[in-house]
Amino acid sequence: MLNSGGFEVRLDRRRGAIASLVVHKQPGAITPLPAGREAVDTNAAFGFGQVLYERFDSNQVAAFVRDYVKINADWATNELGKPCLPPAALAPYVAASPEGDTNDYHLSGFSVDALWRASASERVPFGVSTRFRFYHDTPFFDLEVTLEKKPADPWPEAAWLCLPFAVESPRFRLGRLGSIVDPATDIVPGANHHLYAIDTGLAVIDPNGRGFGVCPIDSPLVSLEVPGGWKYSTRFVPGRANVFINLFNNQWTTNFRLWNEGTWTSRVRIWPIDRYDPFESLVRPALEARYPLQAVWATGPGGRAPISASGLALGPTPSPPHAPAAASRAEDLSSARVTAFGPNPDGPGTLLRLWEVAGRTGDCPVQLPRGLLVTHAQPLDLRGRPFGIPIPINDGVFQAPLRAFAPATFRLETPDTRTQERAALAGRILADPDLSDVLARARALLKTGFNAGSGYREVWIRDLATFIELSCDVLEHHDIRENLRLFFLLQGDDGNIVDGFVHRSQANAGYRYLKRPGAPDYWGHKNTVETDQETSLVHAVRIYVERTGDRAFLDEVIDGQSVRQRLGRALDYLLEHRFSPPHGLLWGATTVDWGDVQPEHEWGLNSTPAATAPSTSTTTPCSSSPCGITGRCCLPTLRSANVGNGSRSRSGATSVSTSGIRRASSSSPTSISRDRRSPPTSTRARSTTMAAPPSPFWLGFSNRRRSALRSPGCAKTCATPAPAPSD
Repeated sequence: MLNSGGFEVRLDRRRGAIASLVVHKQPGAITPLPAGREAVDTNAAFGFGQVLYERFDSNQVAAFVRDYVKINADWATNELGKPCLPPAALAPYVAASPEGDTNDYHLSGFSVDALWRASASERVPFGVSTRFRFYHDTPFFDLEVTLEKKPADPWPEAAWLCLPFAVESPRFRLGRLGSIVDPATDIVPGANHHLYAIDTGLAVIDPNGRGFGVCPIDSPLVSLEVPGGWKYSTRFVPGRANVFINLFNNQWTTNFRLWNEGTWTSRVRIWPIDRYDPFESLVRPALEARYPLQAVWATGPGGRAPISASGLALGPTPSPPHAPAAASRAEDLSSARVTAFGPNPDGPGTLLRLWEVAGRTGDCPVQLPRGLLVTHAQPLDLRGRPFGIPIPINDGVFQAPLRAFAPATFRLETPDTRTQERAALAGRILADPDLSDVLARARALLKTGFNAGSGYREVWIRDLATFIELSCDVLEHHDIRENLRLFFLLQGDDGNIVDGFVHRSQANAGYRYLKRPGAPDYWGHKNTVETDQETSLVHAVRIYVERTGDRAFLDEVIDGQSVRQRLGRALDYLLEHRFSPPHGLLWGATTVDWGDVQPEHEWGLNSTPAATAPSTSTTTPCSSSPCGITGRCCLPTLRSANVGNGSRSRSGATSVSTSGIRRASSSSPTSISRDRRSPPTSTRARSTTMAAPPSPFWLGFSNRRRSALRSPGCAKTCATPAPAPSD
């Protein structure tokens, strides 16, 4: 029996686990703790702190690959599975735990320690030592598990630290990168619900907010209720308060090691929670575990540094001595993490980056160290570019506006900082010897063709739009023109543009291929979760015409229509089928992975029916305004039709905006949102600024499209017809 003042502990010497842990009240504890509270689920299959070792069989591995990859492909089995495993009947699944009876105890001025050891065995081929450390008068304790001399083994295997908590009707809160999530409600359908990566820590609490917090300091991968190795479920919801911390695995064979070997230690901190609060109960204790207080001592003669000095501080600042206390503002918050503070690596000034980690929005008071002589804080975007108004710094203090779960970067400046920054940036660019080498390599690569890389057979329009400028310098203009023509030959009856095309002899990637009479040797495919194919083609043609001077291409007739007309029809498709009047934006689906795959669909590519059938939508001309818009009236400016400055997709090509589509229905391939015709009006869309092509090319579009893309639209119905198209 161990008693640290805050915890009363009974150990299981055979399994190397805690058989009972009773929480006592602790004077001065930040979180009030109820007396006599048992922390361990004594009916669980595993002990609290017990190590579990698993060796998986071929059936489990095959089931994981099937559920994870969702398609039957040899490359998936070879890269994500474990080929050539013997049948499960010959090599079945094994789960084992080390056993030992060696305990050492140590009492110090700040803790009570118990060290348990177990040697390697036939079932567990590595040694294990577990240290249980209980501090005097502190509301937490630590576990340290060391795996000793583990041999290398490519067999599918994993090990876990088991933590079964005595929490009724448990709720989990996971501090992941960028948010705190509830795994029962916040995980997108289609993703795996058996494994989670933790950034700060996790909480397991009952309906009244009482439970325990856990910070896996060295091993961020966790499972809930059951160990999650070689399991893939899109709907699993944990129902028991079991936490399993992964000590190692070799589940992923792409970009990860095929085996694990050696000796390593994994540390875990655990603390009771009486009233759950995202910051005080989860984030703050976890960050204190990950970044403990550091102390040093020195001998010898003193220098000129002061004996004590304050550094960077967040939160309401204390009032000066003998001064009246200032009332704390309601929006003041200190739930921020300092992720950078030091010299600006991209120029003059000092860089300060904060990240709000508890889901709160407000102003965070920042107290700078004395001696940092700066006058204002310039907000920067994620690319380090200034935006907004500089924030004044008075007496070393400024208010940093923070949004929930979002980073915020500030450059601390003096009045001459920007002049120094521009000069320094220009000097670095001009002196960079790699730019010429990169350009030469790009030219050599683009001489080989138009596909997105050596591993891809297809030609994608967003990729072609990205590198067409250099292609015009190194390839025959006729070849570029022919590739552009193929996109028009494969254009849908409603004006849509395919993602890409491939020669039919190589069309074996599993797409829903689109075939058109004008291009019998090439088949196209359409990714309908995105909205950048049409604008990418507009952008590509614009660059081609500018670089080559081949303006005759705009008037070339392809399958009965000129290129100029087909470009207009492509934009009409966006306005009629992918435009949301309430938002003034184009809409698309949720996307992950390369930015063009959504988890709700099996393949991840199709959220609407294939857009190759003739359009059935009807349009009626506006009859009381000279705007010339047909179809939906009152169209706002199409701010999201960015063809030059948008976000980047898989290969770095330009893409249009994404809207706040919450979730597509996985049960209906025709559903993109709650309203199948347009995204919900309550969601917030993101947009970028319109980058219009030069006027000679721009004027090739009809007035209708110029109005829809460049004017606010009309507000009522009228009888004035649209002016004739101007070429």
